[in-house]
Amino acid sequence: MPINKGMNNYPTNLTDNQWQVIEKFLDVQERKRKYPLRNIVNAINYLLKTGCQWRMLPKDFPPYNLAYYYFSKWKNEGVFEDLFIKLHIWLRIILGREECGIRSGYDSISLLFSDV
Repeated sequence: MPINKGMNNYPTNLTDNQWQVIEKFLDVQERKRKYPLRNIVNAINYLLKTGCQWRMLPKDFPPYNLAYYYFSKWKNEGVFEDLFIKLHIWLRIILGREECGIRSGYDSISLLFSDV
């Protein structure tokens, strides 16, 4: 689904290549949506990068309560954690390292302090 035409091109917006990777982790069912999921992810990225409050998202993003709904849903379902773990493994493979390194498992702390 194409990104909304009226939306500003913020530096925090996903590139096409980034979106192709991330959309595989989301429940992107083909159905009619008022706001593309890519725009919702862009809103979440904007908020996380700038540190603004949900209610202060620029108006050309989807409504803040919709962006928050998806953020909360994906956080509670472990979508972000799954994405980060798989990207971490993928990066290690590209760099020619073992998938798991020294650790036999992953948690948020080990990912923060990994040697990648």
